[in-house]
Amino acid sequence: MLTPDTITTEIIPNYTRKLIDDITVATSLWEYMFDTIEEVDGGSQIIEQINYQYSTNADNYPGGVAPLNADFVNAATQATFAPCYYWYSVMIPDTLKLLARGDGEVINIFSGQFATALTSITKVLGTDVWGAGATRNGAPTLSGIQAAATSGADPSGGAFGGISRVGSSGSFNNNSGNAAFWNANVFAINGGAQTCWKGTINTGNSTTTTFQALMAFVAANTVGQYRPSCLMGDTAAWLGLQNLLFQTVRQAPLVVEGGAGYPEVSFAGIPCIQDDYAPQGTWAALNGLYKLRPWKNGFFVQMEPVRPYNALATIYYGLIVMNMVHTRPNTIGIMNGITG
Repeated sequence: MLTPDTITTEIIPNYTRKLIDDITVATSLWEYMFDTIEEVDGGSQIIEQINYQYSTNADNYPGGVAPLNADFVNAATQATFAPCYYWYSVMIPDTLKLLARGDGEVINIFSGQFATALTSITKVLGTDVWGAGATRNGAPTLSGIQAAATSGADPSGGAFGGISRVGSSGSFNNNSGNAAFWNANVFAINGGAQTCWKGTINTGNSTTTTFQALMAFVAANTVGQYRPSCLMGDTAAWLGLQNLLFQTVRQAPLVVEGGAGYPEVSFAGIPCIQDDYAPQGTWAALNGLYKLRPWKNGFFVQMEPVRPYNALATIYYGLIVMNMVHTRPNTIGIMNGITG
């Protein structure tokens, strides 16, 4: 027979694990980010050491005993990311426990309540992972794609990593401001020649998808040894790539009507994935430096059940403490304004 202790120690943990598994594959971007998890041991914030300053401590020399330079350069910058707190809850009224007959009926109650929790937290996290870190309910949200991928300006949630990009622009060879190195690669697909950290990149003047625009976007986000590991976009961007491939790649007709469609799409060897929560008309170029960093023992942790003082019910809260970080935003970016 199910007891309050059995519910707390067996039923709830089982459904919590299932909820985590379901969220892992609930959206394309979340599935991608779950593969990048690095736990935070503790502390009130995530601190990343950043240093992009050039110095005179490297050059050629004539050999022998010619003097070499060795100055201490105190040019390190810290990027800091605050924890973001997310929650979900399941409430089971006592009367439902009484009316339900048998263990199976009680489990069905939990199944329905956790399905509701899954739908709710999926929508919240699916939206925030693309967001700009804006404050909601008096608290910060995730440092999402639109927080990391800004240039010359700060997102609505404040400076990404605490490093302001306001007034910073230009390439690694010719830049101004204090944090041009911290700019991401932000393009309008029809913006023509545009400057990013790598240099001047021309995406063309069309709002429809072209090889020129996609190759320029990939090139801008290929910096040193870093290259996009995937392109993530909305339906318009993804269909635009499909249409481009159908126009340019010859394929023999298949017996099954419509069978010539591409079930999996890549460009320049980079997987291109559609995500329901991506901003309209947008591709985002991501790489392995974008990390999901949950606090140890704070990632989908099930809290002790709560009994309201004025209601015959039990509430089971789940808590998620995490943020998203990136240490080289000049290797990722966004291309928007895509109509097809």
